[in-house]
Amino acid sequence: MTEFLFFAQPLALLFAATLPLLWLLFKLLPMKPRRVVFPAMVLFDRKKVDSPAPKDIPLWLKILRLLLVLCFILALAKPIYDPVRNAVSFKPTLILIDNSWSAAVGWQDRIETVERRLSAFVNLVNVPITIVTTAPDADTGKPVFGKDLSPDEAKKLVQSLKPEPWAVDYEATSYVIHPYLLEQRHEWNILWFSDGTAGKAQERLLESLSGFGDVTLYDDTRMNEGLVIQGVTVEGSLLTVTLQRRYDALLSSHKLVVLSNLGDAIVQKDFVIDRGHKTKAIEFSLPEDVISQIAQVRITPDAHAGTVWYVDKSWNIPRVGIWTDRSYSQKQDYLNDVFYIAQSLSLSAKVQTGSLQDLIDADNMSMIVLPDSTTPTNKEYEWLEQWINAGGSLVRFAGPNLAEERAVLLPVEIYGGGRSFGGAMTWDSPAKVGGIANSSPFAHTDVPQSFTVRQQVLARPSIDLNDKRWIWIEDQTPLVTHTKMGRGHSILIHTSADTSWSDLVISDFFPEMMSSLAQFSRGFSQRKDGDLILTPYKVFNGYGQLQSPGFMAETIKSNALEERAYAPNMPPGFYRSKQADRSSFGVAYNLGENKNIRESFAHQIDADFYDQTRAYNEKSYQDLSRLFFALTVILLVLDALFTASLVYGRKVFGLRAASVFALGVGLSLSLYSFPSFADESAGEVIVNRINLGYVITGDSARDQTSQKGLDRLGDVLRRRTTVEFHEAVGVRLGQDDLSEYPLLYWPMTPGQPKLIEEQSEAVQYYLDHGGMVLFDTRDGQFSETGSSLGQDTLRRVMQDIRVGSLAEIPNDHVLKRSYYLIEQFPGLYEGHPLWIENVGEADYDGVPSVIIGSHDWASAWANAAPTGFSIQRNLNNSLSSSNRAQTEQAVRFGVNLVMMSLTGNYKKDQVHVKYILERFGRDR
Repeated sequence: MTEFLFFAQPLALLFAATLPLLWLLFKLLPMKPRRVVFPAMVLFDRKKVDSPAPKDIPLWLKILRLLLVLCFILALAKPIYDPVRNAVSFKPTLILIDNSWSAAVGWQDRIETVERRLSAFVNLVNVPITIVTTAPDADTGKPVFGKDLSPDEAKKLVQSLKPEPWAVDYEATSYVIHPYLLEQRHEWNILWFSDGTAGKAQERLLESLSGFGDVTLYDDTRMNEGLVIQGVTVEGSLLTVTLQRRYDALLSSHKLVVLSNLGDAIVQKDFVIDRGHKTKAIEFSLPEDVISQIAQVRITPDAHAGTVWYVDKSWNIPRVGIWTDRSYSQKQDYLNDVFYIAQSLSLSAKVQTGSLQDLIDADNMSMIVLPDSTTPTNKEYEWLEQWINAGGSLVRFAGPNLAEERAVLLPVEIYGGGRSFGGAMTWDSPAKVGGIANSSPFAHTDVPQSFTVRQQVLARPSIDLNDKRWIWIEDQTPLVTHTKMGRGHSILIHTSADTSWSDLVISDFFPEMMSSLAQFSRGFSQRKDGDLILTPYKVFNGYGQLQSPGFMAETIKSNALEERAYAPNMPPGFYRSKQADRSSFGVAYNLGENKNIRESFAHQIDADFYDQTRAYNEKSYQDLSRLFFALTVILLVLDALFTASLVYGRKVFGLRAASVFALGVGLSLSLYSFPSFADESAGEVIVNRINLGYVITGDSARDQTSQKGLDRLGDVLRRRTTVEFHEAVGVRLGQDDLSEYPLLYWPMTPGQPKLIEEQSEAVQYYLDHGGMVLFDTRDGQFSETGSSLGQDTLRRVMQDIRVGSLAEIPNDHVLKRSYYLIEQFPGLYEGHPLWIENVGEADYDGVPSVIIGSHDWASAWANAAPTGFSIQRNLNNSLSSSNRAQTEQAVRFGVNLVMMSLTGNYKKDQVHVKYILERFGRDR
């Protein structure tokens, strides 16, 4: 990339006009000679000694002194070395900062990058600065908007920013900033510090901003893969943590830590996500007692709102007791109601059987199931009532015994004798389920049709019967009823827990129903209950730490927390229902389980649509004034030494002179701590990095476009593929070694002459030994370029080069699938065929050496207009969406071309044909 040098204080250069005056001053003030008295003259008592004539200053010393003054003047002019160009702008500057949950990774590095840019403005130019964040602020619910700030004020604002635990809101950002930009009506220098977020809203904001000036993107992909915990599940003793990331080009290593309620590490595991993989599942086998103690899952070292997963009590394995003296298994299990109940809970709860006293005395028992085969005593009913009022949940099944005994601790009154189905309640055939209440723990399930009910105990009609119904059958009579008793719950299932009254216990709905009741018994109903109103209790910050909710947080329906995007009014964190006991910590809603977060991973930011792209760790500007001050000190010391040597003789170049010189050099180095201009990778051996070549045509504008286009294409290769691109290099045919380049781009220009013999031989040797050349005639639009740019020039330069016959590219050619699946090959222009050399499968792996087209691909890759034309910016847009889409297709063609030149035709493997054809069919 071209390096750039400018002066921050150019008026200081006017002092250079004094250099001719200094030259005259040196002539008017020659060196004063040293007076030396010859000792023998004292004997003659000579009173008068003739003064020697002044000696003119040597020319080399005059030049040294002029250089000294010149270095001092340059130091005052403050020269700035800007290796990336535009690191310092003299235009009003707009800075957009993505401060979402994803930006928490390396947040301090991001802020330091912004501060370095602002330091350039502070030290060099004093331009107005506007700063906008793209994630809504937790206190205001709007993006932070600081306008017309001084550089110092901007630095203070940036230092106060923090990452938020929700995604960016580009629509809100556009709503805030677009009217302001229209009002200002001048061109901006726009810097966008990205967190890697992409999507339609991001593209719309870019379209809007690009009409007001060049947009420079600080690319996030090299420091942040967008990792998030998508889910944590338990099946028996197996804990599974599912991870997802936005970018898969990185080979990343992390540590996953499982923490207990006390904050101790239960287990930890190092893991690696390979390149090309976006998801990973990590499994732990842990005892059930240990799993019940898990409170948090965290990824280190980059912990943020997306890599921290909090566990609420509803996630832990509940403890359920079955009140019985019967065994789990008997010879006739299908007649054993305890067996059916225990089997339905085996995967979702820790089940214990025994007497009521044993169950009440057990730790953390949240639900007791009373099958109809167990007959309680009056004393046991008293114990059970105390346990329910203290917060326990009783689930009771109906049956012959319940139908005959008195109703105690039931949610509804039932008819005595219970099994009477006379009159209107007589069914000709078994009944199915009619509906499920939205307030029940089963509201997240569809109405089951997998079982029928033949008998039930009937509830007496009452005013509140409908409020107590959770499930009812087709004639509206209840199948499951519920009421709250004290701090606990009483639940009645109006049919039996065996197959004598219904098919419920052998249906696929029964395990799900019992699991939902077990979770409900711990104080939590299902989250997808749309009627459940939740209040935030503890919420996350951007780093995944719990804190009290801000005043923007509000009560909300539970299903909104999974369907809508997190925002200041509904942040991720712990929520409690109004009916929940105050001792309950609440239901955890983590960032990764939000649907909007998961869907955002389907989009990847495309840096090619931005005017410029920078890396966060890219070198900033360098102030050279210290260097010239150091040179001034060194020259001053040298001048003193050389002047002393002329006046006092060469003996001063002894030890004292060396000491003085060393002191001067040390002083200069102390004044100047100049950072190295060398690339950070200097000294490293560059291996497996490729260069892309372009033929130098002699047309400087065209050559610059070729270099810029290949550089942009190389950046895309580096981000999207495993190709380690180094740089785009211009080659001179017949002089440079072409074997270093797997691909040469050769644009046609009118002034290109016929190749001389050395050039033709070099090109022929390159083609015969596996090289590939893309000839671009650039005449895809005759009205702008003229036919002389194309075929005529190509025929002239290729006159002495032997190539095979040419044919239009076939539909099944490997170029169409070497990386992307493409069917067209647009560049700046489109609609014209692509011609390739006919080669056999045995020749160079079936890959052509010559490809000829007319679409001016370099201009498209560079995202620039063709030479001699320009796209005028306006207040609405700089490039239309169709142009951006065409540019993306041109980039994909370039990627496929490079991949084919490197890998040959391996994609012709017949194993992949079926899947490739299926993809083609879906994309059409």
